[in-house]
Amino acid sequence: MRVTGTRTKYVLAALMIAGTGVFAAGCGGSDSDQDAASEIQEQADVANEQTDLSQKSRCDNGVSAGPNTSCAFAINVAEAWKESGGTGDITVHSPTTGEDYTMSCAPDAEGTVCTGGDNASVYLTN
Repeated sequence: MRVTGTRTKYVLAALMIAGTGVFAAGCGGSDSDQDAASEIQEQADVANEQTDLSQKSRCDNGVSAGPNTSCAFAINVAEAWKESGGTGDITVHSPTTGEDYTMSCAPDAEGTVCTGGDNASVYLTN
């Protein structure tokens, strides 16, 4: 496996350390081992969250755009999603390209994620 990018390497290192700690905690480790494993897992979660957030642009009122997506398009996606009643695929106009794109939206841990078009991703929080 080839890993590129400093941030990716840190996230992978944190996850490997967390996995080792969780394994040790599950094998009859002491309370201090379990506390250490929990702390390492929290650090890994924070690192992963920071990586995810760094790849998103916050646009407007619970709307974020992925790395290949303009905020103008993301806002259009949010509006089309609301107009659709929150069901199925939606067709959205991009002010950047002048084209219409189909986006597929589905629930995720933070609300709704819509993907499609030309590698576009839009995140809508509740």
